[in-house]
Amino acid sequence: MTTVLRSFKTALPWKGGPQPAGRERVLVSLIEFTPHRVTDFPAIFAAGCRLRSTWMQRDGAVGVSSFFRPFAMASGALSVWTSEDALRKFVGSPDHRAVMRRFRSRGTLRAISYWTECFDLKTAHAEAVARLTKKSSAAESGQA
Repeated sequence: MTTVLRSFKTALPWKGGPQPAGRERVLVSLIEFTPHRVTDFPAIFAAGCRLRSTWMQRDGAVGVSSFFRPFAMASGALSVWTSEDALRKFVGSPDHRAVMRRFRSRGTLRAISYWTECFDLKTAHAEAVARLTKKSSAAESGQA
């Protein structure tokens, strides 16, 4: 399959959280999950959508943009937080832990987070993808 097809991505609209995006420094987190089996993809994507539906209840959540790359069978989300503590609380929440218990062994998870002073969704996504790609390349070459 060509690189162009594998990189094709579609995203759900930005979903704001209880903390509005302002001029404050925010924590950007990008996760991408690629299942080992194609048959797991629909259930994994549906689980991500269920987590997304609870976004307004997440303390410290600025927003989330969920995406999927159908030709690469990968899905993920770019989320924005007011603090590391808020992100940790989400990761440790019962519903997120249940999703991870169910699917963690069924694929490959890649993740990156970083702080930014000026949040713009397109810029943040491009930066996060570049950082995640660099991190993955370093890990594959044994430099991580």
